[in-house]
Amino acid sequence: IKMISSSVDLALIMINKFFIRLLIKQGYFIIPEWVSQTLDISKPLDETWRNLSRNEKEYLRKIKARIKKFGYSLEISHNIKMLEYFYHKIYVPFALERYGKLAELLPFSHMEIAFRRGGLLMVKEDDVYIGGVLFIIARGETLHVFRWGVASGDRQYLKKDVGGVLYYFSIMWAKQQGYKQVDFGGSRAFLNDGTFRYKMKW
Repeated sequence: IKMISSSVDLALIMINKFFIRLLIKQGYFIIPEWVSQTLDISKPLDETWRNLSRNEKEYLRKIKARIKKFGYSLEISHNIKMLEYFYHKIYVPFALERYGKLAELLPFSHMEIAFRRGGLLMVKEDDVYIGGVLFIIARGETLHVFRWGVASGDRQYLKKDVGGVLYYFSIMWAKQQGYKQVDFGGSRAFLNDGTFRYKMKW
């Protein structure tokens, strides 16, 4: 950094966490590659919803209306056959549709390890599975949204806010089970990142 500092205006360098404390002491500005976004559900949910902005409250109202309109229902599964269904019919098609050649697909064996630490939250329209969340329970108090997707990667389901329904059902079910937090997973550490902004709605 010192070698090039006189010839550049800004240098961005990816480093190991080990060096962060040293660099902070020297006045460097640290930007995490990923940030985690969590929702505290230890208090009554009505109190949590009151803290949302007007736009966020309106989005929540729309999600509830969608659930009622389309008759979405929730199913929790710990069946390995359902995990296979989720992987091949929801997760893989959704990731490929969303990211194309840039998709980094998690191997099924890794999914299976995560599955043993949690389960599947599946959303149905009538008797058809249209989306799901693979979740992990951490420290007995946090539901971690590990991977999610919509059936066949179908964009029509996204337009019908199935992603929001998955988040809403995850929050409600976690609250019913007595968990204290919902962890929505990592986002890029930039305020204009689409994933970051979406998770902020919750």
